[in-house]
Amino acid sequence: MFRAVAAVLLLALVGADKLEQHSFEPPYTDVDPSGNRLVSKDWKNGGVASVSQSFVRLTPDRQSKKGAVWSRKSLGTDTFSTILKFRISGQGKKFFGDGMALWFMQQAYYVEGDLHGSVERFTGVGVIFDTFKNTESLSQH
Repeated sequence: MFRAVAAVLLLALVGADKLEQHSFEPPYTDVDPSGNRLVSKDWKNGGVASVSQSFVRLTPDRQSKKGAVWSRKSLGTDTFSTILKFRISGQGKKFFGDGMALWFMQQAYYVEGDLHGSVERFTGVGVIFDTFKNTESLSQH
């Protein structure tokens, strides 16, 4: 617990320039030629991800759905820190999804896969938030 708190405090103390092309927050006003709302022209939606004016929904609260929002541009830096704010919610009394992940990869485009939406073989870092209580690994949750 102490290490996690210390890491969060350390991130808060680090001064860095904001990478605007890798940041997004509402309102989302960009629209593609088909009339679909976008996070921005620097980001691509995939799967069932949808963008409203005030939030991005990666998936609805239904089983077996995959969605993604993928940056069209590389980071262009060897060092960075990140802040991810998210909310998991839905109509049901239990979470229906398997979780979500934040990926930092070398590949320049999104390829859907079975490892929380991405391919299992990649070069980079994936931070996975597993929310499903799998029966075969009950002792690990």
